[in-house]
Amino acid sequence: MQDGDNDVYNGVVASVQTAGGAIITFSLQYLTFEWDKHSEIVSFITSIYFGATFFAMAVVWNIYIQYVIYLMACFCYAVLITVAMTVIASQLDSAAYGLVFGANTFFATLLQSAITFAIVDSNGLNLAIRTQFEVYAVCFGILALFFLIIRIQKCFRKSEIAEEDQTTL
Repeated sequence: MQDGDNDVYNGVVASVQTAGGAIITFSLQYLTFEWDKHSEIVSFITSIYFGATFFAMAVVWNIYIQYVIYLMACFCYAVLITVAMTVIASQLDSAAYGLVFGANTFFATLLQSAITFAIVDSNGLNLAIRTQFEVYAVCFGILALFFLIIRIQKCFRKSEIAEEDQTTL
């Protein structure tokens, strides 16, 4: 992403990411929001957000702006993963936590490894770094479209149910 070794602050950015993510996720306990009710729209918006973030990372050449974009994406991810785990845990029997979260971590690592092999590795597509970000942006765009379709289907189902209820009265 950057030529040469000048002004590389990866360690500083990683520490800001960790501290900021911890502060943001800790503050979630004070937020009242019905995640189950709005999960599709939140997933749609954040998928668009991540797609735009990855696209911006592909086209921006200033390393400091890239650091800021990266931190914003990491903070959003910290919120989403915390909320997802909380929602999942709230619907599980405590005896199943280890199995569910272990399987989740296993499949996430497996998917991450497959994507890395396909896009980054020399035995796969071996794409340039900026092209990788463009591919990830497109993937998030497709994911956003998927969540939008789910949300539209739910809205149609609700309107059909409301119409049926009104015709039976």
